[in-house]
Amino acid sequence: MNNNLTIKLVFDEEKRIFDLNINDEIYSSLLNKINEIFKIKPEQFEANAQYKISFKDESGDFILISSNQELENAYRYGAEKNPLILYIQIQKTKRRGNKMSPEQRMVIRYSKPRIYQKMNITDENEIEIYKSKLIELHNLGFKRSNFNIRVLVDKRNGDDFSLAFEEIKNVEGERNRKRLRKKEKRQAKIFKKKKGFKRNNSEEENSNDDNPRSQESGSESGSIESISENNNDNNQISFVVLDSWPVNIQRLYIDGNNLLYLTKSLRDNTLRHKRSKSQEIIVGAVEAFASCTNGLIETIVIFDKTNTTYEKNLENGTRLVISSARPQEESSDDALVHIIEKQNQDSRNNSLIVTSDRGLSERLKSLGSMVVKPKNFFNILIKSISNEDNVDFDQWFIDLEKRLDESNNKQ
Repeated sequence: MNNNLTIKLVFDEEKRIFDLNINDEIYSSLLNKINEIFKIKPEQFEANAQYKISFKDESGDFILISSNQELENAYRYGAEKNPLILYIQIQKTKRRGNKMSPEQRMVIRYSKPRIYQKMNITDENEIEIYKSKLIELHNLGFKRSNFNIRVLVDKRNGDDFSLAFEEIKNVEGERNRKRLRKKEKRQAKIFKKKKGFKRNNSEEENSNDDNPRSQESGSESGSIESISENNNDNNQISFVVLDSWPVNIQRLYIDGNNLLYLTKSLRDNTLRHKRSKSQEIIVGAVEAFASCTNGLIETIVIFDKTNTTYEKNLENGTRLVISSARPQEESSDDALVHIIEKQNQDSRNNSLIVTSDRGLSERLKSLGSMVVKPKNFFNILIKSISNEDNVDFDQWFIDLEKRLDESNNKQ
């Protein structure tokens, strides 16, 4: 073994090369050299301390060094390497009950040499002064160490740092105000988009006022108006507008998939992969309506795909069917068309289909069926169930979801 050991020491982004005299106290000499260069005291490398010395083996693993023998072994292991590369690392632990406190983390953060090297601060006492001021600023919520150290150096007046603190507070305060203004602008932009979307939907729902009325009829318990949504006679889509439930309707068919985005609560559940929850709410509302409506022979709700399918007779004699179009049909649209195609004209005249799908409406219109938009239908549904006018549409569905949840929890 040679009398001198050349070591390349790496800490943070700084690298140093030096020679050590090989003797029985070579590890202590290494710790003293580290203290001289990086101001890290020898006791900070003890067994449970925050700093560790290591070298990298052929597999890329870091092997810890904590004694003379381990340092000599590292040299023998990498004898062909000159110099021997050692790394100073900050000990990290994930053990419960052995986590560093926030104060310890701050001391480590502001002990990094590169923070002070940029401002040519090398004196140990000066480093301790600036470190204490950076920690004080950190506790006040100002964590931009590079910017803060520059201001502390530029605005320092002897031992007085009041001007530096004032400037940092002003700059950071202005940054926070700009950040808040940007956030408010983003939120306002999102709100305008949502408001515009709702306004466009509302205009579409109310566009009936600008269209010619092609049919008008009445009944004892309600009136029906047929609305043409397109002035082109070859491509008309006719919807009916209901003021109340017409007594001649005996069969109710609902395009379930078309209702999954009807309200905000249904839309949120559907988009959050809770489609079955939205389906449950829709079925609950339809069953409540069918149970309190006389004259209905059957009510069928069809989804593209649902795991909950059943058929039952309600107390008032209505046959309620919840079904899945797949795998027999491609979609609920196709399933509804096939149901209507099998009916005779009298049955079609006594049937009502709930959907806002334009393509489906065209197909059903060609069969002579009556189609109503979901919002129009559910306004009548809510009025029939609650026996109240001017009920909040979205809130009613939220309350229904809560009642269903409570009922499921009791079961």
